[in-house]
Amino acid sequence: MLVWKLWVEGRAIEVSEEDLLEETCVVSEVWRCIHVALLCVQQKPEDRPNMASVVLMFRSDGSFPHPKQPESLMELYH
Repeated sequence: MLVWKLWVEGRAIEVSEEDLLEETCVVSEVWRCIHVALLCVQQKPEDRPNMASVVLMFRSDGSFPHPKQPESLMELYH
């Protein structure tokens, strides 16, 4: 998964459109969205945040749990 690879390398922001970032986005908010998205795609349901937690994460500047490496799509279908 490209996003995970970039996350681990500290370059996850690269999944965003460069022009969009320069003109309209707050980079810290983009990072937060990527972080929450990685938490939401965890394989085990108990590792995923519920919707109330997601809302709190988007409203918070606090720290979030570190996402685990998601399984690849190929592994999920075999």
